Amino acid sequence: MQSSKTHHSSSGFRVHYFRDLANPGTLDLRAITLDESVPFDTHEICPACIAPLSALCTFVAGSNTKRMRLGYCPQCGYQGYMDRPTRAWTMNYYVEEWDNAKLKDVKHEAAHVPRGLTRQQRLTVHMADRPDISKKSSVCDIGCGDGLVLKEFEEVGFPNLIGVENSRFRAEMAKEKFGYPVIIGNFEGKEAAAALERYAPIGVLYTFHVM
Repeated sequence: MQSSKTHHSSSGFRVHYFRDLANPGTLDLRAITLDESVPFDTHEICPACIAPLSALCTFVAGSNTKRMRLGYCPQCGYQGYMDRPTRAWTMNYYVEEWDNAKLKDVKHEAAHVPRGLTRQQRLTVHMADRPDISKKSSVCDIGCGDGLVLKEFEEVGFPNLIGVENSRFRAEMAKEKFGYPVIIGNFEGKEAAAALERYAPIGVLYTFHVM
């Protein structure tokens, strides 16, 4: 009589690098080191329908010390990371380091690096150029970047402009190039809400490629 043994196997893959498929050959994406110094939170409940998430796959760092599960909700189809850096760490990253901020000089970038709006950005700004929206209304651009959208609003005829921007570097760019007031930080934060009260009532809330 022969005995049988059950063998369990697991499968996986190793990602050596990411390529930006939308813009082949560019350096739009960069790797972020998520080592033991980065605090993580665990999210095992679907934010949409409050059902338990199931792990779809697990990403393992090269050191095998950090693991990030990509989860999905069997009820509504939501997908998102079950393990990810804390909200506080993420906010600080956008303020201080995103867009290679520490490697750039604000005055040089403002004076010498050409930047422009896309056709879609211009079209969406001009949607506010209508009789039922007063030009005296304050305009708030959520994620204003270096201020080019606010500049377009100014050219349309809106003089009262305010930006909110997570990146300190980009906020300082908007101030350096155009002199616009920009609140640095998260639009959902209490500090931003308190600062925006000074510009109330806000007639136009604008955001592009942020939410």
